Amino acid sequence: MPTKTKIRPIYILNGPNLNRLGKREPEIYSTTTLAQIESQCREEAGGAPVEFRQSNSEPQIIDWIHEAIDAGAVAVVDGRGLTVDGFENGFYVGPTILDNVTTDMRAYTDEVFGPLLTVVRVDSYEEAIELVNSSPFANGAAIFTGPG
Repeated sequence: MPTKTKIRPIYILNGPNLNRLGKREPEIYSTTTLAQIESQCREEAGGAPVEFRQSNSEPQIIDWIHEAIDAGAVAVVDGRGLTVDGFENGFYVGPTILDNVTTDMRAYTDEVFGPLLTVVRVDSYEEAIELVNSSPFANGAAIFTGPG
């Protein structure tokens, strides 16, 4: 019996303020709403599953970083506490690289829409291929090797 291939959804990721389309300064940003754009995308997808995600929560990124470090990850580059000259009262997350992340940490299992790179170490090429192929996030995984 042939194996049925699971069709992965098309993820459309929307960052801060896109949920305000059609409401926030429509003369600049258009009167088209995010719901209308989502509808158009579903039509264009030709029946493929489409998932939309939108977040205005930058603090959630900080929570993921804290949680990963508390669980043993190492912040090689730490973007927490970034201050931008002239905008000192703003909330910013700078580029962050977490090493020694495990596949059960939320920094790995959740889609993070922010400047966060996670490094998961494996013992073999085969294990690396399995890790990449098991990722539900399409382009969310890459392999880097020492020799090549």
